[in-house]
Amino acid sequence: MNLRFAHCGDFHLGYDFGYLPPQKAAARQADLRVAFFRTVRETLKWDAQVFLISGDLFDTPYPSDRDVEIVSKNLSHLSKKGVRCFAIPGNHDPMHPKSVWSRSEIARYAHLFHGDLAAELAQENIDALNLTIAGIPWDSKDAFRPPLEEILTRKLHLSDRSILLFHGSEAALASEHPAFREHPFEADDLKRLPFGYVAIGHYHKPMDVARWSGGAACYSGSPEGLRFSDHNLGERSIVLGELDERGHLVRLERKPINARIMKTLSYSAGDGTTADDWFRAIDDMRDPDTLLRVRVPKQNGTQQRRAEVLLSALCSDFFYLDIVWESPS
Repeated sequence: MNLRFAHCGDFHLGYDFGYLPPQKAAARQADLRVAFFRTVRETLKWDAQVFLISGDLFDTPYPSDRDVEIVSKNLSHLSKKGVRCFAIPGNHDPMHPKSVWSRSEIARYAHLFHGDLAAELAQENIDALNLTIAGIPWDSKDAFRPPLEEILTRKLHLSDRSILLFHGSEAALASEHPAFREHPFEADDLKRLPFGYVAIGHYHKPMDVARWSGGAACYSGSPEGLRFSDHNLGERSIVLGELDERGHLVRLERKPINARIMKTLSYSAGDGTTADDWFRAIDDMRDPDTLLRVRVPKQNGTQQRRAEVLLSALCSDFFYLDIVWESPS
C-alpha cells in the first residue's frame, strides 16, 4: 500500500502585517489561520497518513493563545483521523524551554524534532507504515552551519520509506536576501541523501529544488504571501505526495491554498507610459482579493494631482492597493 503525505510550512501565524491599515492587517492574520485550516482539510481529502510542517508555523516562539488554539484544534482533528504530525522549529519559532513547542496542547499532537545534529540525526520510525521521518531542527546558535554536511558522511538506518524535514537556504537563493544565507545547502547534495522526499522550509515561494529517480525535494512555500517581495507574490500552495512500498516517490502535486494574492507592477520614468496607461493596467487587475503594489514615476504639477485622483479611484476595487510614487533618478 502506498503512503501519502502532505507537506506545508512557513505559515508565520501571528505575523503583524504592519504595512496594512489595522482592519486589513487583522483580516490578513485571519487569512493565515484559515490557510492552516484549509491545509488540514486538504490533507484529509488527500487521505494522507503523514502531515509535515517544515518550520516557521508561528512567526514568533511566543504566539497568541488564539493562534495556539487554532493549531491545537486542527492537529487534534488530524490525530483523531489517524494522521500523524511531524514538525521542526524554524528561525522564527525556534525551540527552547519556554517556546510554543513546549506547550502541552501542541506537543500532545505533533512530534517535534529537536536536539543536537552533531550528536545524531533526530528520527522517528513508524514500523506500521515502514516509514522513517527525520528532522533537522533550526540551530539558532549557528545559523550559518550547512545542515546537510553532518549527515552526508554518516551511515543512516532508515526504513524503506523515508522523509527528511529541514529549514534552510538553497545556495542559489543567497543573492536575494541575507536571510537566505542561513543554513545553506547545495541542491545536488539532496540527491546524495537516502530519502524519497525532502520537505524544506524557509523560502516562501513554492519551488521544486531537486528531482532524482524515485525522489524529490521541495519548498512548500508560505500558504499566504506576507510581503511585497518576489518570493511572496502569486499563488501559494502546499505539497501533496505519495511514496510506493519501496520508498520511491510516485506522485507529487501542489494544491493552491491562499485566499488572497499579492502582486506588483512597476513603471520607469522615460518608458513612455502615462497615468492613463497605468490606470488601464491596474483596472485590468481589479480583484477584491488582490493586494497590489504599483511603482510609478512622480509627475509634475497638475499631472501629478490628476494621476493621484485617477489611481485613487481604483483603491476600493482591491483588498489593498499601494501606489508608490518614485522620483526620477
